[in-house]
Amino acid sequence: MARSYYFPDGIEAKVDLTIQEVGGRKLYRLHCRPDSYEPGDPGPFTGEFDCHLHSLYSDDPYESLLIEDPLDSVEIHSSRGAFLASELEGACGKLADWGAIRTFRVRGMRIRLEISDLRIGKSHGEGISTSFDSFRFAVGVQPDPSALSAIAEPSPYAPPWRLSADGKAVTWPCEAVDRHVPGEVTPRYVEKKGLAEAFVSIPAASTTITIRARSVPVGFQWADEPIPPDERFVDVPIPESSGAVAYEFECSAYNVPGEIGKIDRYGLSCGLFKAGNRTNLLQDAVDPYSRMSMTQVLPNQLKGRCAAYPQWGATRVFRLRGFAMTLSFTNPVFAASDFSWGALQQVDLRVSIVPDAHATSPVALPPKYIYWGFLPSPHACQNVLTRAED
Repeated sequence: MARSYYFPDGIEAKVDLTIQEVGGRKLYRLHCRPDSYEPGDPGPFTGEFDCHLHSLYSDDPYESLLIEDPLDSVEIHSSRGAFLASELEGACGKLADWGAIRTFRVRGMRIRLEISDLRIGKSHGEGISTSFDSFRFAVGVQPDPSALSAIAEPSPYAPPWRLSADGKAVTWPCEAVDRHVPGEVTPRYVEKKGLAEAFVSIPAASTTITIRARSVPVGFQWADEPIPPDERFVDVPIPESSGAVAYEFECSAYNVPGEIGKIDRYGLSCGLFKAGNRTNLLQDAVDPYSRMSMTQVLPNQLKGRCAAYPQWGATRVFRLRGFAMTLSFTNPVFAASDFSWGALQQVDLRVSIVPDAHATSPVALPPKYIYWGFLPSPHACQNVLTRAED
């Protein structure tokens, strides 16, 4: 399907478009608005023009299906469905997926959103510093059976802005930069990250530690890169046969600001790093349906029957580089939380390493089992879901 719109006044721009299946059943509703709120709006919206996609057949935990982070179910600022004036001016407007043309792969569809003939205004009333004076907007939808995820797949291009090292300043270089999409392991990626060399021999070993909630100097640090030592809740060196440290297994934990005794919301974020390399070797263990990572351990995944769910519960196995690493979480102590899944006060973790000649991948690969958390039922973990073989 394809639709085109012209808005002579961007402040009044609205789109409410139904997407149907081939047989005519209504499946999705695309809502687009400027950064404003009116009674009855399916918002909130952000930016000069923002599009949200909602399912008409399922009760989803997401504010919009166009988000790319499954843990960002409420804070929708990360969605590429929001068009900002700064993203459309000059060279930024020509960038793929972040400029005037944006493509989303989600739920068997490829959705294309395009803004053209744009005139950007300034100072349009209290609280609005910029707006789109007028513009054209086009929506295109095509079937794409390879788009498996419940929310939008991440774009293979980096956003046009960059954060400073301290995370406080933003610059807009507006340069096209490729980025890795977790779960899509290619020979080029392996070579680029310096992971193509022969594997060292790792002997069997195991260790058990108790993870306790505590405050940290900075706050939650994702394990996308090695975690600063004073931010680590888990730090397990993994030696090779000679005794030299070959890998470092690390985890950070989300501590509620001002509440020392809770590991909440994002739970634990874990990574395995080759000595001298900043790439998380586990980051490709991502479920293509939910976009969840096995490196993220949430408190509710360790509760009741959910703890027994394969690959997404209290036991997680990663096979790579000639060995298998098993994480076993036991004796969790839970605390009350504003989130339905509760928080952790502490949990025991056993990290076990055994040689595995069949583990020939240089990085951990996507799991066989589908993560249950994107399903609406509170008891969804009782049914084990297995993804189709490639």
